[in-house]
Amino acid sequence: MRLYVILSFLLVLLCCSALSKKCDEDVVKGDSCHLRADKARPTQLLFGRLASNCKQEVFEEMKHKDDIDDFLEENPVPAVVGPDGEFFITDHHHLLRSYLDADLKIDKKDRVVRINVIENWKHLNASSFWTSMKQNNYAYLYNQEGVEDLDNLPTKVTKLSNDPYRSLSYIGRVNGAYEKSNVFFAEFIWAKYLKQFPEFAKLSKLAEDKMDSELKFVKSILKRVLEVAHYPQASKLPGYLSEPGKVKLPKCPSIQNLNKKNKSDKLYQFLKNLSK
Repeated sequence: MRLYVILSFLLVLLCCSALSKKCDEDVVKGDSCHLRADKARPTQLLFGRLASNCKQEVFEEMKHKDDIDDFLEENPVPAVVGPDGEFFITDHHHLLRSYLDADLKIDKKDRVVRINVIENWKHLNASSFWTSMKQNNYAYLYNQEGVEDLDNLPTKVTKLSNDPYRSLSYIGRVNGAYEKSNVFFAEFIWAKYLKQFPEFAKLSKLAEDKMDSELKFVKSILKRVLEVAHYPQASKLPGYLSEPGKVKLPKCPSIQNLNKKNKSDKLYQFLKNLSK
């Protein structure tokens, strides 16, 4: 009996040790480890402020640290180990940004995420590293003007610049404009498509304005977004739908409330019909 207890205890210790493994430069492809969220290096210059704020609201709704830890364990962040042993994340930039921005009773240095290592390229020099990252679609290095701008890539996810069209693309998708797909940077591709319509041009001027102003304008153009998304000219975009898809709203008040107006509101009726 005593031997059984000792063995069980040792097994628990081994499991806990494996689960709590810290990320270091010697990890190999396929490893899982834990990294301070503020140590993750971004592989894109832009993010969608409204999309990130939505995820931030979800974090702030979680009452217990255990709930947050469980959520993060279920949503690992893919990353490539690069020069100097740094971890460059290839997805979930909004998740990390929202986690770091959230008003939580967790010190910033204690905010940790689970990393799934997809490559270890620490042996490459900077030039070869970024060439490999681009060839494998692990990085999206374009600025607001659509120009590749590696020199201005931030070193922290909290320094990403707001791209309102990236949020518009996300909000369009969850409202049935197009389907989620496995294509790399699909929402940036849709953001580029939406940017060509002159009636959305005001968004560019709202990038540095108050978030409420951006959200208000998005509400005013959402119906139009859901129309242009189904144009034949968008048929080759990832997740394209020839007719409205199912509405799958995230659990955050700011975006859910885009639809919660009085029943005489035209947008309310339009979205209600989409969800049927």
